[in-house]
Amino acid sequence: MLLVSDLHVALSIVNLCAIYLYLYLICLHDMSVFEQLGSLALATRLKLLSETLAKDVASVYKQLDIEFEPRWFTLFWTLKDKQTLTITELANELRQTHTAVVQVTNLLEKKGLILSSKDKNDERRRQVSLSPKGLRLFEQVEPVLNAIEQANDELLNQHAPDLLYNLNAIEEYLDQKSMHDRILDHLALIHQGVVIKNYTPAYKEYFFNLNREWIEEHFGALDNEDLQALQHPEEEILDPGGMIFFAQYNKQIVGTAAIQAEGKNSFRLSMFAVSKELRSKGIGKALYEHAIQFARAKGAATLAIFTSPLLTDSLNFYIRNGFYAVNMSKAEQENFRRPTIKMQLKLN
Repeated sequence: MLLVSDLHVALSIVNLCAIYLYLYLICLHDMSVFEQLGSLALATRLKLLSETLAKDVASVYKQLDIEFEPRWFTLFWTLKDKQTLTITELANELRQTHTAVVQVTNLLEKKGLILSSKDKNDERRRQVSLSPKGLRLFEQVEPVLNAIEQANDELLNQHAPDLLYNLNAIEEYLDQKSMHDRILDHLALIHQGVVIKNYTPAYKEYFFNLNREWIEEHFGALDNEDLQALQHPEEEILDPGGMIFFAQYNKQIVGTAAIQAEGKNSFRLSMFAVSKELRSKGIGKALYEHAIQFARAKGAATLAIFTSPLLTDSLNFYIRNGFYAVNMSKAEQENFRRPTIKMQLKLN
């Protein structure tokens, strides 16, 4: 039988939940659509930012009576520096499609801003260079470019000092593996029910339990270094600049891997575990690839891992992925009671 006091408690809990829900909805309402979407809207936000900056620069040119468009800038700069290039060479320099470069060079040729001729060595190829009129126009533009550079530097230094470095890194990683391939890889995992997530305090118990299960299965007991990292992941891994990843399979956390900063240019892969019944499904590989991407994005030159010579499957996995054995320092040897070897991967 429900007592009056129990009823008051239940009603209080319901009211409290309602208040929290109301506050959450208010916060959600106050967030912009881009804040809600997060990284899902990355391409859209970059495009909008690019368009905003280009629009402002175009208004400066118009105010100064300079007939120049922001989208021509990299082409003019490249031709001024290289003097004469084929369309293919120019497309490669600008990282644009051949068709896009043909369209803009045709437009600029009609305006008399560039000169076009056939390549002496191959008449099928077209060469372009700035015309005298184009060079004079660019002389007008150069003082504006200096002002743009200073305004950009001011903006970056004050609000996003690492932006250009991070853009370079993103471009390099997309050269190594296109967004098309990355999306398809993640779709394949999602179709299998696998999603990779970053650490939150709610996942702390999974980090401990998955690794304890793995270590006890293979070695019987956790050592002091294991316990220190598993019981204090924020202090030991996250605060020094690392990250912990979790694999979610059919809405259950079934795997984890940590990446730890070990110096200015080195990271360490550790606490790598997948539920016993779900191994050999690509979950460990997905966690590993996330860890590698994180280390590269942080500018790491090497990635280390400490493993056991008894774990032949793990050793073969690391060797297949480019790891090689290296000597352990005396301090590193003293950290482990069980047989351990150190392996390293060069990331650059």
